[in-house]
Amino acid sequence: MRPAARIMLDGIDITANLLPAPFGMPLESGGHVIPGGVLGFGKGALLSITVTDNEGKKSDSCDLELDAREYIPSPGKGSKLRVWLGFAETGVNYMGTFLIDSWTKKGRPKIMTVSAKAAGLTTDIKAPKSRSYHEKSVSDIVNQIAGKHGLSAVVAGEIGSIKPGHLDQSNESDLNFLTRLAGRVGANFKLADEKIIFNKAGSGQLPGGGAAPTFVLAETGCTDWDCTGSTRGDYRSVEAAWHNVKKGEREWVKEGGGSPTFRSRKLFKTEEEAKAQAKATKGALARGSKVFGANFLGRTEMFAGAGLTAIGFDPDVDDSYTIKSAIHRLNDQGLSTRISCEQGGEGDDNSWGGG
Repeated sequence: MRPAARIMLDGIDITANLLPAPFGMPLESGGHVIPGGVLGFGKGALLSITVTDNEGKKSDSCDLELDAREYIPSPGKGSKLRVWLGFAETGVNYMGTFLIDSWTKKGRPKIMTVSAKAAGLTTDIKAPKSRSYHEKSVSDIVNQIAGKHGLSAVVAGEIGSIKPGHLDQSNESDLNFLTRLAGRVGANFKLADEKIIFNKAGSGQLPGGGAAPTFVLAETGCTDWDCTGSTRGDYRSVEAAWHNVKKGEREWVKEGGGSPTFRSRKLFKTEEEAKAQAKATKGALARGSKVFGANFLGRTEMFAGAGLTAIGFDPDVDDSYTIKSAIHRLNDQGLSTRISCEQGGEGDDNSWGGG
């Protein structure tokens, strides 16, 4: 399999600049084929590129390492980077849009590294703001914030219809507020590809509807793997409290049955919020009972939030999981993928990371 890549900076295809002919042969799909061993000094500026796709609150990222013995101008902060990775035989997959937030030059030898974060993670979205939301749905709130930052919003229907009551954002960034809002309504939130994404924790669906894909991974295709089990998921039920204004007292909702029972310390404003949080917490506790990771030949179609079925590893390892992060790396060793997973199952914190 011959690795292939395509890289665009502010709308300009710079692949040929990083992988000049004959080292990067154009593909009909727009990518450039990378024959084995061409990445490295004297063979084109690109030394490596790494794309990290995370679920939930963690920001996706893209990092490039370049041979800078011949002068390469530093990229402007906030420049837009778009990346595709794959193979000549199967084509390249779109990995996302990222905004450059820093660069570093060092020697010897002279190397420049460029770091970029998911498009949407701007200075303004991290700046403190003060505003209030009263009796607005989650969908209304997320769309309002997205519009202020020139982003689009993708909100799962069940989550979007929840009305958390009155919410105050006091000297708090939109990024932190959205993270807090997601926690209150049992959602996963992330910024990816110029979108604010809110998905129901444990839904196993894409925010726009439809089931997230499940990939199959066999032990024979891995260079190495690891799996750890723990007792973290031993809780049989979860309780969360909400304040009943009409009665003037605290009431509890329960997800699951039996003991031991985990009790959330937060007090929610509505029964709807408490139920969503109890379900999400039960799933999160269950997921932690088994974690799995593996390295293998690049599979750039895999993304955080998708399902994974592991087969042929070990009777205690073979199971269904949710991908929590997928790291795709192209360097002089070729194109590889590293995934980190948690045990899947009903009620788990399955979210979409884009891909």
